[in-house]
Amino acid sequence: KMRVAGRLAARVLEMIEPHVQPGVTTDALDRICHDYIVGELDAIPAPLNYNGFPKSICTSV
Repeated sequence: KMRVAGRLAARVLEMIEPHVQPGVTTDALDRICHDYIVGELDAIPAPLNYNGFPKSICTSV
């Protein structure tokens, strides 16, 4: 299970890299990742609703 999760995480990071640019908000990145994780990978974002966490990714700048 850990290898599968690691592969999925790697795919998400590869997908989102071109979107990480000045001016793109962390909220926009979250939406892009959420749509990819749920729609393309048919997975559930681990952070989403964990102890009330409202987003699919955890980002900081």
